[in-house]
Formats: sequence, structure tokens, C-alpha cells
Amino acid sequence: MRTPEQMEALTAGKIDVAFARPLEPPFDRTLRAELLYRDPVVVALPRDHPLAGKPISIDALAAERFVLCDRHLTTTLFNGIIALCSAAGFSPNIVNTSSTWSGVLTLVESGEGVALVPSGVRYLRPSGVVISPLISQNLHMGLAVAWNPENDGPIVQDFLHLVRENKDRIQRTNGN
Repeated sequence: MRTPEQMEALTAGKIDVAFARPLEPPFDRTLRAELLYRDPVVVALPRDHPLAGKPISIDALAAERFVLCDRHLTTTLFNGIIALCSAAGFSPNIVNTSSTWSGVLTLVESGEGVALVPSGVRYLRPSGVVISPLISQNLHMGLAVAWNPENDGPIVQDFLHLVRENKDRIQRTNGN
């Protein structure tokens, strides 16, 4: 869950609990969230790319064309990618963006560029895309459980209790 409309549904009480990315303004002022898992960032490449299937350092991507998820949807990750590339001595050549992860992967598959994506995106991976680990970095996207404290009834509390009891198990799955 990430779009403003979806977060507004949580704020308005149309939904009680959501699995979402960590809260950002303005939702961090009215909603509550607990981080459950840190999803490491990986590299999505076209299947025939010379680096496909190998662990990749960020500096090996300096000459690549990048496709990213729209900045307004993944502000923290987008800014993290820019900072990671900057620390490696280059500015990413962003040639395209998409409003969905599946759109990013379709652009990668079509040869438009490479992408840095949360590892969980691998479940959307089309056959023409290879996911490779990004080495020597600590960039990740958090996964949180979020709720509106104004709609904090017994069912929400029971669900949050269940999630908290299983937090270690969720983290041990490494996103699988």
C-alpha cells in the first residue's frame, strides 16, 4: 500500500490495518506504524545483460541507464538510490519511471535500462528479467504494519498482537 488514496482510506477508517511502507508526511502525523521487515534493494536487469545473475556493486552500474519507480510513490527509496549512486561517484542516468513495480520491470525487460528495486519485487519478475544482489550496500525498503489510532478497537489490537508475536518469524523469512 502506498498511494495517497490508499493511505487516506486508512486515515478515513475505510480500512483498519494495512501492510505498508514506513509512513511519510503527512500520514506520519495521524497514523501509527511499526516496522516489520527491511527489504534489501537488488538490481533488476534484462536477461541478456552482461552482469545478469552476478552480485553487482553500485559502481558497476555507473554507465547504465536507470528506470525507477516514480519519486512521489517511493520518495525514500528514490532519494536513497540517488544518494547511493552519488556516494559511488556518479549521478544515475534516469531514462524512465513508472507508477508501478510491474511497470518498472516491464521497462527493464524491454531493454530500457536497469533498476534498483526492493527484493520482494522478484515475485513480479517477468521471464526476461534477472534479479541480482547489490553488494556492499545497506539500502532497503521497510515493510510496516500501519493503523489509525482513532479506530483502534479490539479487533485491530488482536491483529496487531498477532503480527507482533510473529515479527521474528516475518524477519527470518528474508522476504520469502
